[in-house]
Amino acid sequence: MSHLDSEALAEMDAPWLSPAPVIYAGLGITALGWIASMTKVQVAPTLTAILVSVGLLCVGVGLALHLSKTRSAIENTFTTSVWWLLAAAATFIGSFALEKSADSMSALLNLFTLVAVFAALLSAAPPGYRLVGISLLIAWHFFAIFTATQIIAPPAGPPPWLASQVWTRVTRPYLQITHLNNAYHFYAPEPGPVSLVWFRVKFEDGEVVWERLPNHAKCSNHIERRRMAGIASTLSQSMPGQPTAEQIRLRDDAARGYDPVIPPRPQGVPLDLQWRDPGQLGRMLIESMARYVARTTAHPNNEKVPVASIKIYRGECSHPPVEHFHAGRDPLDPTLFRAWYLGEYDPEGKLVEASTRDMLYWMIPIFRSGDDVPPAGPLDKTRPGAVQEPWERGGKIMNFLRIHAGDGNKEDMP
Repeated sequence: MSHLDSEALAEMDAPWLSPAPVIYAGLGITALGWIASMTKVQVAPTLTAILVSVGLLCVGVGLALHLSKTRSAIENTFTTSVWWLLAAAATFIGSFALEKSADSMSALLNLFTLVAVFAALLSAAPPGYRLVGISLLIAWHFFAIFTATQIIAPPAGPPPWLASQVWTRVTRPYLQITHLNNAYHFYAPEPGPVSLVWFRVKFEDGEVVWERLPNHAKCSNHIERRRMAGIASTLSQSMPGQPTAEQIRLRDDAARGYDPVIPPRPQGVPLDLQWRDPGQLGRMLIESMARYVARTTAHPNNEKVPVASIKIYRGECSHPPVEHFHAGRDPLDPTLFRAWYLGEYDPEGKLVEASTRDMLYWMIPIFRSGDDVPPAGPLDKTRPGAVQEPWERGGKIMNFLRIHAGDGNKEDMP
């Protein structure tokens, strides 16, 4: 083997198929998928998805064939850069070709486009600059993870201001799309509330079905359960901000239109906690979930009745203290939940206009009827002047989430 010349080694490294025609063919097939998406034929979405998938697969195979020639990939930087740019063009075209219901895949293809463009720049750069670029990528990766570990508020104070601003405005998109943000929030320093999403699906014949995310009973494995829980957690990361005076007025006007009237905004709770704007990413996710639920929710009588509308609520369930269990309370007591109204949507995922005047993004209260009434006297002689804790309070549960949704005052959670 030591006597093999360089030509023999190059021949061994040569791919079994030239990458150029494979990449060109893949780019052409993807372009055909984009053309098919602009037609109004009934099978166009399916045909588009097939063409885009086959086209991108061909581009990936061609790129892999070229990169397998290790010597050529390093020495011929111009060719490698061109192939990466053609791959970026293919993923960019594919993202536009897919229909709106495939928005998650479109977002992934847009990410692949950015990665391919960056790879093309690295390939064209001299080796020294290439090393600097890769080093900066690694540094960015660990810096983003560091910000995720720093934004959790300590038990007796707010989170660091600088870390919160950097995470919110700079590193959060990267952490979310790589799913590196969620796990750091469980134990630093204390477990936070569990996130979930409720969907009140109303069919055109008036029948109603409640769905929730995550729904452990419908998850076939632990991976699906974790994925659905991660989607629900993403909605809890709302944008910082305060409601305007007009939004406050609309909220209070809408609250008076329910029977019983939804109570005024709770005193002592900051407005930025009562009103939680999900942000642009959150709104896109909500619209996507509305379309998904509309497609996958079955009619209660197994009839083929279309979905009319979907009301969506984001929820958080707090971890109760040990005194809650000592008092004999249910670990899923409704008063442990907080809920925010995310709007009513049609089956296409479009927000119904009336939702903007119906407590949109505002907290919906859930409490016991005696929670706002101070105790008549000391609870016992050993605690003079003591104030009732939540697990010591009595009274009927007022579940205004159910009232707001149109179910009447049902004490249980959906």
